[in-house]
Amino acid sequence: MGGFNAVGIIVPLVIWFIVLFVIIFIIRYALDSSKTSRQVRELADEVRMLRQELKDRDERDRREKEEASGRVIDTEA
Repeated sequence: MGGFNAVGIIVPLVIWFIVLFVIIFIIRYALDSSKTSRQVRELADEVRMLRQELKDRDERDRREKEEASGRVIDTEA
């Protein structure tokens, strides 16, 4: 009876994995339900839209400048 048996090893491992899963679930739930993560998501969306607006504005300004100078560069070349 002094040796290792499978039940003596498996049961603590299963309990350890269950506790780990519960801790991970609690942390994920806390992060998902927090206002901070929602605000960060909204801020990232706003930054993405701003970058697109800046890109569109730069392309429009470049085209207007080319047209004003009389030269038009083919953008697909």
